[in-house]
Amino acid sequence: MATKPFTLELWIDAKPDAVFDVLADLDQAKAWHPSIVSIEKLTSGPLKEGSTWIETRPMRGKPSPATIKVTQFQRPNAFAIHVDHKMVDLDCTFAITPMKGGTRVEYTAVGKGKGLARLFSGMINKQMEKVDGDLLPRLCHQVEANAKPAKAPGAKPAKKAAKKAK
Repeated sequence: MATKPFTLELWIDAKPDAVFDVLADLDQAKAWHPSIVSIEKLTSGPLKEGSTWIETRPMRGKPSPATIKVTQFQRPNAFAIHVDHKMVDLDCTFAITPMKGGTRVEYTAVGKGKGLARLFSGMINKQMEKVDGDLLPRLCHQVEANAKPAKAPGAKPAKKAAKKAK
């Protein structure tokens, strides 16, 4: 019996390139995936189709590594990964579409348990949907954080500084 994927959608007030840049930047991953403990890149160079890394997250209080491989890298329209965990295989896809002056992001994920865990694939997907329920708002927040201009510590807003200069 096939496991039913789940899908999340969100409109983000940013260009597709800006959304894709966050998805394809492992250095930003911890900022919008707070459960990530560590990332160890296994391939060199910028992220591309075929790139792999080991990502560790906690599971029942213990580190739980998974090998992740980029399966689709079509800037700025699609980004997909395959997650190979000891208990489950996951396929996660981000479809990125320009829409109404911003970007529509559709996230689809499906997991299939390995070994005896196959019997619980439906439950695994429901748990993933619960855990990832706020994934796209977190992505949106990171995209918006990147769009804000950096301000030097202690710097005053430009209007106040201009008034004092008169």
